[in-house]
Amino acid sequence: MQFSTAILAGLTSAFAFASPIPGDGAAAPAPADVVEPVQANEQLWTIERMLRVCDGADTACNWSFVVNKNVGWVAPTPCEFTVRSVNGQKASHSPSEGWECGPFRVSTGWNGQFGELNGFTTLSLVDLGWKLAAFPAYTDQQLDAGVVVTPDLSFPPHPW
Repeated sequence: MQFSTAILAGLTSAFAFASPIPGDGAAAPAPADVVEPVQANEQLWTIERMLRVCDGADTACNWSFVVNKNVGWVAPTPCEFTVRSVNGQKASHSPSEGWECGPFRVSTGWNGQFGELNGFTTLSLVDLGWKLAAFPAYTDQQLDAGVVVTPDLSFPPHPW
């Protein structure tokens, strides 16, 4: 019994001395699937002056916003379209797709998985020329008031 305890103690201490100590200059290996966070100097698309105004019966919602790629030589792109009620759903909850705004193809989709009062709408902004897509999302609370969302929000584009 004492022999096995002594061996176990010896092996444990051997492994402890063989392990790198934080700050000793040995770098821990990084996992292969680490996604680097967006750095401040990387491109973000800013959605400026986001506005959705629905009629009183919620059968039509007018969307208006500007997509700014934050690239000096690319002018911001205004976007306007109207989503109509689909299959008896409220227009604010109805999906839409195929809107063209400059170089962008725009779609919208509402999600109520957290309950009717905690819904949100995600937009898909696809730049076919640059082969980039961004997915800005807004809560119903941000959009339902029918006023411009402040502050403007920025989202990272992703290659496809």
